Formats: sequence, structure tokens, C-alpha cells
Amino acid sequence: MTHLNTQEKTKLESNSTSMLTDEAKQKLAEYFNELNVFYISTLDRWVSMDYLDESKPRDRFWETTNTKAMIIDCKEELNISRITQDELIDFAIENDFHKKRITSEPVDSNLRRTLNKAAIEYQYWVHNHVDYFDIEAKKNEHIDLLFTSLSGNKQDNKNHLYDWLAYKIFNTSENTTLPAINIFGAQGTGKNLFFENLLPTIFHGNRSIVNSLMKSVGGFNSEFEGATVLVFNESAHNKADSEGLKNLIGSKYQTIEKKGMDKYTVKNMLSYLLFTNDVLGSIQLEAGANRRYSIIHADTKIQEIISLEKGIIDPEKINEYLDILVATLSNEKAVMQHVKWMKNEYYTGKVPKAHQTNDYDNLKTNTRNTTEQVLDYIFKSTATNCVPKADLIRLCLAMTKESTGKTANERTIKIQIDNWASQNDYCCKQVKLDMTNHRCIISNVQSMKPKKYLKHCLFNSEGTGISQLLIDNIRNAN
Repeated sequence: MTHLNTQEKTKLESNSTSMLTDEAKQKLAEYFNELNVFYISTLDRWVSMDYLDESKPRDRFWETTNTKAMIIDCKEELNISRITQDELIDFAIENDFHKKRITSEPVDSNLRRTLNKAAIEYQYWVHNHVDYFDIEAKKNEHIDLLFTSLSGNKQDNKNHLYDWLAYKIFNTSENTTLPAINIFGAQGTGKNLFFENLLPTIFHGNRSIVNSLMKSVGGFNSEFEGATVLVFNESAHNKADSEGLKNLIGSKYQTIEKKGMDKYTVKNMLSYLLFTNDVLGSIQLEAGANRRYSIIHADTKIQEIISLEKGIIDPEKINEYLDILVATLSNEKAVMQHVKWMKNEYYTGKVPKAHQTNDYDNLKTNTRNTTEQVLDYIFKSTATNCVPKADLIRLCLAMTKESTGKTANERTIKIQIDNWASQNDYCCKQVKLDMTNHRCIISNVQSMKPKKYLKHCLFNSEGTGISQLLIDNIRNAN
């Protein structure tokens, strides 16, 4: 077999006649259309969006195979007894089932001779179902109760969940602007039901949702490419994971790394869900806005929500209601009606901003690093508005040693102090205290004059170390 580019040109120019019968060509066309089969010439591979269950034709996944395997499929599936590799490739070229390359671009992309996987996936989202346009918009009480449970029974959280999902469904080309949702708290609030049952029904099945580990962000991550939602069902507060997520969430591109292949870059079509039962959430929040994350504390089990919302007390009746809820999440008609209701009620075309209300404030307080705890206490719980930076560094180092038994990196402490200052309207500048110039952290408020910092409150009576009383006060305040 000659190189495809040469063969392709020859076949197209000579209008060579295939030996396939008209009946065989009809079968191939129907088969190729049903499974979105394409021949990718640069890879010498066939790709298709197949499904495992005829009763669930929207639950689809991408499959890659070679020409020899495709010949076998055609013989077994279509009962085409005689077909050669050349004839199969010729058929793909002559009937527009041939592409040169594959991409997962936004759905409005129209790259010449490029297979747009994202556009094909979008065809199988529930709101593109043939029945969607004629079905009535109807709020489903069971699906809505799941949102109530996931939101911690807080209406503002619930509204944000609906805003987020509605934007994801009806504005697919701008998904990198969505904040990542971190739902944390009690076990059994319905987090798994949301991404294992409901989201696959809304999108194109289980393969549209990837449940991964945070360490995969910086490692082999082939499953990220082309996925719709990426779920991290864990907690990880180490710096490497936090930095990896920060670089991925909201980025226009993502780097894909597969075993045995060079890294390459694709458009980032993912939206992110962070789920954990950890009371400190999924990630270490930084000082400042944390604009990438929406924080929701769900602290009540779904059985209790059923009892509260529906007035059901009998445990057996509660479980019966929960069984109906679970079944409803896979019911395409019920989900279509609810999605149509969501569009009417929540979709505005505007990107939802990161949701950071009381749940965020409480989590941020609980997850502050030692330096933040020290500075918050010194500047917000006392009357102080000016402290020598060197003294603050000593205090932070002592506090870290007291709390963890480990010696902190002084450079890290300096960076943390500078970050805190910039986020809290403070600055670092020369100030005269006790007739001596010091580099101080001082409030930017012009009307406030530097106040004398009482060093005897910071150091012990011998002046040889940090006051244990101050350390105890900071710890008790937090």
C-alpha cells in the first residue's frame, strides 16, 4: 500500500471505481454515520464514537482502531463478505469520512479536514436529544432535592450550583472561565450521585466525566483530553497539588502527556469539581481572592434533607424516596425536563463568578497558614498597625516551631508576609520607632499614624525569645 497522501490524490483524480456493491456502500454509510466513524490519515487510524448498550445510544465513548480491525468489524457487523483495506479507505475519502487530524476544540471551531471531537460529543448532550425541543420544562423535585443536599441546604449555594451547570450546558465554548466548585463536608450528601449519575445523563455518558487524582495534573493524563468535567474526589493540601490545579483551572490550554509520546497542548474544555469529606476542603486556599474556586459546605446527609424537606420520618420511606431519586438521575425524560426548566430559570449567558460567601470565609479561617494566623491576630485583634518586619519574621518562625515542631523556611515566611500585606491593604516601608529606623509592615490608611509597638508584648522578659504568652494568645484566637 502506497503512502496515503499519494494514494488519496490518485484516487480522487482518477475517479477509480470501487468493487463494493451499492448495498455494501449503503450499509457502510449508515454504520459510519451512526458511530461517527472517520479515517485519520496522518495517524493511519480509524476513530469512532461507539456505545456499549443499544438501550443507551447517547452513552458514548471514543474508540481508536486500525484498518485491519475495521475490516473485521464491517464483515461481522454489516455482513459485508468482501472488502479490502484500499476499498475501505477509498470509501472514507470519497464519502467525506476522511480527516487529516483530530482536535478537541470548542464546538464552534471549523478547522479544515480536522475531526472536531468536541462538536460530535455535544450532539449527544441531553438538550440535543430529539425529544428535548417538544418536551415541557418541568422542575423535578427529586433532582432539585439533590441540589438542596449538595448546597448544604443554603439557597445561595444552590443557586450557584444551578447557575454553574446551566452555563456549562448552554455555553460550551467558554468553559475555561467557570470557577472550580469545591463541595466539602459530611459523607453521604450526594456528591457521588451528582457526578456518577446525573452528569453522565446530561452529557454523553460516563466517559464524559473523568474521576482523577490531583497528582495526575502533573503526570500521565491522557483521560483529560476531550473530557467534559474533571472530578477530584479527594483532599490534598500540599503545595505541588495546589500549584498544579491553579495552573490548570481557568487556563485556555492544557498539556497532555501519554506514555511513550511527547507532550502536546490542546484547548482546555474541562470544568472542575472538587469533592471531599475533609472538613478543611480539597485544597489549601491562598491569601486573597481565590477567584478560581467556589466553596460550598455540605454538612447534612441526603437522608436528613429528605426528612427535612419532605416531612418523611420513617427510615424505610426515606430510603424508598432515595431509591426513586437515584433512578430519576438516569431517566432521560426527567432530566431533559429539568434541564429545560434550568435554562428558563437560571441561564443568563453570563459567566458565574466564584461563589465565596460564609462557607468560603469559614473555610479560609480554618485553613490559614501560620503566618496568616499571626498577622491576623497582631493587626486585627490588637490596636497595632505598625510592626518591624524582622520582629514579625521571628514571631512567625517561633509560632511555626511551636505548632509543628519543624523549622520554617525564612524566605517562605517573608513571601507570606508580603502576600498578606498586599491583600490586606498594608505595605512595607521605613518607619522610625523608638528613635530607630525599621523596615515595618504598616497600614496603608493615610490617617493612621504609626503606633509604638510594645516590644515587651512580643518578647519574653529576658528579651531572649518570643513571648510564650503571645504564642498562646494567637493559638487560642485561632
